[in-house]
Amino acid sequence: MRPSSRNRMAALRSAWASSRDKSRKRSSWPDGAEAWSIARARFPEDRKGQLTHQLAMKVSDSSWHRQLSELGEAAGASENPYWLVPFQNYKTFCPYLVGSYDQVGDELARYVDAGYGTFILDVPASPEELRHIGVVFDHAAHCHA
Repeated sequence: MRPSSRNRMAALRSAWASSRDKSRKRSSWPDGAEAWSIARARFPEDRKGQLTHQLAMKVSDSSWHRQLSELGEAAGASENPYWLVPFQNYKTFCPYLVGSYDQVGDELARYVDAGYGTFILDVPASPEELRHIGVVFDHAAHCHA
């Protein structure tokens, strides 16, 4: 592990440890089913949004937009951590990571291992969601340690 990567993970661990709710249970989303249920309720499929997304694809020269759209078509309905339904329904312009703490934390740890130290998050919908995000980053930090 590179020293700079180790320092980033130490900073992540420290930041999340200071904001962590000590009463939270790690097993809240053991298999990710609750996370998927919440995600689908927050961003239900929307035909109008899908049509808007398709129109945007026809006029956009954004390679990011095109790559995500192609990824969404290739991924099919499998529940990997990269969830594109909000993007495909014109609600966001990025994928969401959804799943169990272990699945999403492992995915984040891969980014940290590759040298990434900055993560841009959507505004959490609730304090509870922020706590879940903290658990995932804590998991990523321990995977990377």
